[in-house]
Amino acid sequence: MLSYLDMNNIARFTEFLESFSEEKLDEIDQLYAEKIDFKDPINQTKEREHFKRIEADLFKQLKEIKFEIVASKGDDHEAMVKWVMRYRFRFWKREIEGMSHLKFNEQNQIYFQHDFWDASFAIYGEFPLIGLAMKGIRKILRVS
Repeated sequence: MLSYLDMNNIARFTEFLESFSEEKLDEIDQLYAEKIDFKDPINQTKEREHFKRIEADLFKQLKEIKFEIVASKGDDHEAMVKWVMRYRFRFWKREIEGMSHLKFNEQNQIYFQHDFWDASFAIYGEFPLIGLAMKGIRKILRVS
């Protein structure tokens, strides 16, 4: 079995994501460069410490977080990883499909991560008035 350090960059990231937990947050220091260009539909940062706070906040907001890797493509310089995140928010189980665009530096650390996922119903739709308005807009725009 390969050790964590012997894995290629994509395998290291996917293993981290599939076993993502609050206890694994310290591994961010090994996996990510100190200066990082991180962006998702809600957050963005240029600092690894701020990125760690963003990730730690997930465990305050969501419960039972589990990632499944659907596909990955790339090399040790750049990669795309498609995933599904399953979680519990309040009393309901939810899931979000997304994709991470990654770039790795010479030290094999991630210095660029842009995550793409639809925040509309997964996040904003949880708020009663916003969710109702979004459902109405979807019904008006839906092609029959």
